[in-house]
Amino acid sequence: MLLFLWPTSACLADLRIAGVDSDLQQAIMEQSSLSGAACDAPAWWLEKQLEKTQLTAAHLLETQGFYTARLTSQLSTSNACWQADLAIDQGPQAIFNTITLAGLEKDAVSAQHVDATVPSTGAPFTHARYENMKSGLIDLVQAQGFIDANWSVSKATVTLPAQNNDIAMPAKVDVELVLAAGPQYYIGEIHHQISDLDGAFLGKFHDLSPGMPLTRRTLDKAYQQLISTGYMASLAITPHYDQAQGPQIPLSIDGTPARKRTYEIGAGYATDSGPRTRGEVLWRRINARGDRARLTAKLAETAREVSGEYRRPDEDDPRNRWWSFGTSYEYDQPDTFKREKTALTATQSVRRQSTWLRTNVLQYSTEAWRIADQLGDTQLLNIGQGWQHSDADGHGRLPAGRSLNLSWRAAAKAAGSDINVVQLQAAYKSIRTLNRRWRLLGRAHVGINVV
Repeated sequence: MLLFLWPTSACLADLRIAGVDSDLQQAIMEQSSLSGAACDAPAWWLEKQLEKTQLTAAHLLETQGFYTARLTSQLSTSNACWQADLAIDQGPQAIFNTITLAGLEKDAVSAQHVDATVPSTGAPFTHARYENMKSGLIDLVQAQGFIDANWSVSKATVTLPAQNNDIAMPAKVDVELVLAAGPQYYIGEIHHQISDLDGAFLGKFHDLSPGMPLTRRTLDKAYQQLISTGYMASLAITPHYDQAQGPQIPLSIDGTPARKRTYEIGAGYATDSGPRTRGEVLWRRINARGDRARLTAKLAETAREVSGEYRRPDEDDPRNRWWSFGTSYEYDQPDTFKREKTALTATQSVRRQSTWLRTNVLQYSTEAWRIADQLGDTQLLNIGQGWQHSDADGHGRLPAGRSLNLSWRAAAKAAGSDINVVQLQAAYKSIRTLNRRWRLLGRAHVGINVV
């Protein structure tokens, strides 16, 4: 209170801290009452605040594992403004000596996950690392359905080196943790509460079922499975612990349906076709069972293309099987030829083990063309298959990933085509992150036509 009665000076006081990094310096400065103190503050008050600053610094050093730090301070008030110096000798950082864990045997946490969470013997000790280890282990256990898990014993004992030891030795920390896992919880009734989508149909897109262990990984996987359908703009899977019936926890799956239709339009220019425009209408869902449709049109000075597709999920396994029916019209007339093609296509897509996508194709096409003064037309009834495998890390702008596409197509005169033809193709793409600013994208594409 007396400080408000003393006249302030335009000079700036100075608290100098040496021996620690800039982050720790900033933390000490922010917690010190000397920061911002007036130049003409009384000496007795300055000495008292310098003592408190030294205690604050010692406490902050201990949180970083420096239990044997030596601190010396000096205050000068002879000049127009006071100056305080705090010199710190951190000494060696404490290390983890022993870590004793008990109570983890009865849950499903793998030894690999535990080893990745627990620091090794001899690793540097900090309070934050100790707390992160405790919370990380609790997260692992709770993720396996032991929601009530907590530490019945959590103790870190610090043993300081002998004072008469001339060699700078670190303090040693012995950790003892005893887990009270509690009961494991399981999934109870599942309530789908998303309008415009049939709950029974939506339930075929995730793996949740009553009686399964209620784990975070299970819920996260179901979330990804549902949000990837494109049917929902937002989604929440909520366990209702307050409605538990013994170890059974009911779940509610709530969300906002995505817009039924989206529109896209674009314009551009290419040296081979001149100005171009593109438009697309996508029906994300046409009915309660999730049918979809897409209509696309492209228009350029020398080319036009219109295509439509109707996609129907399989009633028994809509996540892994679906049918698509499409039609397309293409017209090209650059300087050297003219081409007009119409096609009808039916495909069956089957996903195998969530990694391989197999597509069976049946296509009928008719194409009329003119090259110089030669005219011709071709009718083909193509059958074929394609296999696609992709593996990616993350979403959006992928930091790493790879994909492989294999396909074959065939047409035969005996089946109504004008020519015999076999087409084989293989394509591979890879993405690698070099650093924060650069990615390397590689692509290879090989194929052969036998006519």
